[in-house]
Amino acid sequence: TGEGVTDPNASTTTVSMTEARTLSASFSLSQLSQNLEVSDLGNNWFSSWFGMVYQTQSEWIYHITLGWFFPKTMESSIWLWSENHGWAWTAQDPFSGNFLWLESMEEWVYLDLTSTQAPRYYNYQSESWVEW
Repeated sequence: TGEGVTDPNASTTTVSMTEARTLSASFSLSQLSQNLEVSDLGNNWFSSWFGMVYQTQSEWIYHITLGWFFPKTMESSIWLWSENHGWAWTAQDPFSGNFLWLESMEEWVYLDLTSTQAPRYYNYQSESWVEW
């Protein structure tokens, strides 16, 4: 805040310094960083037990391996909505074992994040691998 600030609500802004000025900056943690104990990697990138994610200003996140999600965090777990899969849930323990709960299937799936072509998951109902 202060006189000469171009856009006080932007993540970056400029200040016209044509005379002596007093400026204040206040920062708030994103929902993701408030609940998941993240490490700030800079430029809106964070790292946590959930992996590396990019946090947008609209709250959408981009997971470096799994793609775009709309997150809703709860203490130490996270609900994730994606266009392809609907709602998924995970926490540190299941995700460290590569597991997500997919609400659409009403079951756990095993994530194979090591695929060189694309991430995939194991569907226990059909006993087959499915592209993420």
